[in-house]
Amino acid sequence: MNSNGKISIWSVVVLITSVIIMAVGFSLGLINSKATNDIDAFKVDIQTIEKRVQILERQTDVTNNELEHINKKLDFLIKEKNK
Repeated sequence: MNSNGKISIWSVVVLITSVIIMAVGFSLGLINSKATNDIDAFKVDIQTIEKRVQILERQTDVTNNELEHINKKLDFLIKEKNK
């Protein structure tokens, strides 16, 4: 307050600026926290999906191997039948 009992304009400007800076900092902190949590959740999801893909790839390899054996047996049976 100045000698008239009034609050100076600069005190009000500094107070409002401080409140705005505090609000922005708080908002950015919340956004950063949320983004970090989302990224961690995505990492877990990606790891789970990678494991599923690896299992499916192994199953595909086994299926292809079995189909090759079946194909060879069928070829053998066809040759035997045609003799």
